[in-house]
Amino acid sequence: MTPDQSTMQEYGSLRTETSLSLDGAARLLRLADLAQDLGAEPVAEEARELAARVAEGRFYVACVGQFKRGKSTLLNALVGYEVVPTGYVPVTAVPTVIRFGEELNARVRMRNGSWRTLQCPT
Repeated sequence: MTPDQSTMQEYGSLRTETSLSLDGAARLLRLADLAQDLGAEPVAEEARELAARVAEGRFYVACVGQFKRGKSTLLNALVGYEVVPTGYVPVTAVPTVIRFGEELNARVRMRNGSWRTLQCPT
């Protein structure tokens, strides 16, 4: 039995991340076609935009909860690197966006709207 087959057996219809992304994008494009056929252009446009984001793996996942409940630790585990600080006092009290890039780097948006680049440990 291949790893994919055992996964299919254990989790029913779950497939690999890539096939899910492509399948999800295809379903959203089908929704866009149906919405356009029904004259719901705003729904069609949003479905097309979502399909593009899903196909590229570009989507948001919100992680919210009470202080000191392991949200940052969970995000670091999902990413595979310590990208979000953890500590004994709350350290992520502002919205934080994590995304893939070629280099490890961090930027902070200041109150005046400017960006400040931070040094990241390697």
